[in-house]
Amino acid sequence: MTLLAVLLLVTTLAYVGVVGNLATMHNSDPAGNALSQAFAVFLTIGLWILLARLSLSAGLKGDMPRWAAGTAVLLGPASGAAALAAVQLLSDNLYKQTCRSRFRPWCRC
Repeated sequence: MTLLAVLLLVTTLAYVGVVGNLATMHNSDPAGNALSQAFAVFLTIGLWILLARLSLSAGLKGDMPRWAAGTAVLLGPASGAAALAAVQLLSDNLYKQTCRSRFRPWCRC
């Protein structure tokens, strides 16, 4: 198994972990929710480090066109920052209250 295949497998597993964590972020008591939010941030950072390593490996191996490598250098960090901003929005209580007030106005929990 090549290095790129191993990196792709580990990155896929990290992505599944991030999605699973984000889907269950508000299903516990406040301490559990805070721990889930911290794990979401760490998993997202780890995922984008793996994605950067995967892009770097593909670029160094020569399988990536030059224009794609330049685009990855510019848009990779921007995508990571957007993912962390999305985790922050999902972990914010304002998001939770806004969703409840718009879609379930009868809910008082």
